[in-house]
Amino acid sequence: MFENDRMQRDYCVAYTNISYLVDPDYQYDADSGLFSGFNSDSCSYDKTTWAYQVEEEKQWDTSDGGAYAWTRESGVPAFNTPTLKVPKKDETLQDPNCVYQIMREHYSRYTLDTVSSICGMDKDVLEHVYDVYTATGASDKAGAITYALGQTQHSVGTGNTRIMSIVQLLLGNIGVPGGQLGALRGEPNVQGCTDMCIAPGDLTGYL
Repeated sequence: MFENDRMQRDYCVAYTNISYLVDPDYQYDADSGLFSGFNSDSCSYDKTTWAYQVEEEKQWDTSDGGAYAWTRESGVPAFNTPTLKVPKKDETLQDPNCVYQIMREHYSRYTLDTVSSICGMDKDVLEHVYDVYTATGASDKAGAITYALGQTQHSVGTGNTRIMSIVQLLLGNIGVPGGQLGALRGEPNVQGCTDMCIAPGDLTGYL
């Protein structure tokens, strides 16, 4: 998608974080596989450098007639109103700190040779699959990914699910007729009850 400009650029700029600028101190070390902020003693991350650069901060307007005047109404529990941090953007996607450029760099390691050696698919077949599916990135097309336990019940199941979401967003296949990321389950009621938050152990959207 990056090498052949198969993403829906206008869609991505309008509806995703692809133009947001990340802290200039963010780094990824391909040799170690570690991101900036890693603490080897605690084996945990300080994610400060992963944050977006901030253009401005906005306070909630709780004045009479303001959008958040309701916070002062009788019966509303007292709480501290949050500060909205508006991220800096580069809608040309040229800034090396924008999400687009960081993703390009991060995924550049996954060449056709590398991926085919990992997944076992012939290189020419893999490229054909890429070409067919990324063609859905056109504004007059849509593509759906449906998946089952082979993606999720896996040592890298979380990563599999996240990368499918990224692919669909880059192609503009979310929020359009015919485009989706659909999970298939062995029991038809399982997916519905977790989506609709009627499974007692889950929050809506698997939060």
